[in-house]
Amino acid sequence: MTSAELTHSAVAAALGDALDYSWLDELPTTDGPPDLRMGLRRIDEDAWLPADALSELELRHKPQLIADNPDMVLSEPVADDACSELLSLIATATGKIATATSKDVDVSTRLRADTELSAIDAAGRLVPEDLVVLLPDTAGVYRVVAGSVVFPNQWQLVDKIGTTLLETHAPTDGYAELLGSKVDAMFAGLEPGRLMARRNWFFHDHDRYVQLAHTTGRSIAEATQVEPLWLRSERQTLRRLPQTGAMIFTIRTQMAPIAELRKRKPVAAAVADHLAAASPRGLAVKDAAGRADALISYLRTS
Repeated sequence: MTSAELTHSAVAAALGDALDYSWLDELPTTDGPPDLRMGLRRIDEDAWLPADALSELELRHKPQLIADNPDMVLSEPVADDACSELLSLIATATGKIATATSKDVDVSTRLRADTELSAIDAAGRLVPEDLVVLLPDTAGVYRVVAGSVVFPNQWQLVDKIGTTLLETHAPTDGYAELLGSKVDAMFAGLEPGRLMARRNWFFHDHDRYVQLAHTTGRSIAEATQVEPLWLRSERQTLRRLPQTGAMIFTIRTQMAPIAELRKRKPVAAAVADHLAAASPRGLAVKDAAGRADALISYLRTS
């Protein structure tokens, strides 16, 4: 199965009715402006990389996706120590350190020797999350220096490597105005051991995991035409590594048929209210432009 063909439906088919969509209850749905919010909350260490029934099913596809798209995993030399530290941290957090052969060699070195992978590649294959590593340059400006991004949402790591936070988020209308200074301040002040998380969501025409290019959703006029849409969400976390000081950004991609959202009536109503209060820019952020009225009507109908 190629990257263009890998879908949530195909990956999750083995789970049947056991598929868990409880993460829909976490959707942030504050009404009205501003169009973009950080929406960060503190989480405990054991909530950093939670596994579920889909985790291993998704992980099985990463090696082939990376083989087909080598630019999904990139690292600059300046990131070597940070990537090794991240690999050790993830291996310990997930318990996936069975390959260890000597207590005198650190976890990262053992794992890399066994797999013949770079540290960031090995780390990305341990969890379903995508991983991004950021370090400050000589001027103190944070830049993307490494990553394993296998399930991108309308972007590619190769376009982001080496870029600043502002440059990375340039395609997001309103980032510089509404979030730029807040994100910079948060990066400057986040201490090791303090983990933060947020969640976003969008409406998409399909459930493909890999989206390398920006697309515009089709316009929909009637609520009866909404059923084929999917809600795509990213659970994102941010933390600072204690030894190298690198900032680590994780992205867990999750998807649900819009019918599953409507089943959760309080959440569906909150999403509908959010769309009803959103500005045109806010609707575009959610990939809801040209179909908001139909979505609102659908979600408010039992």
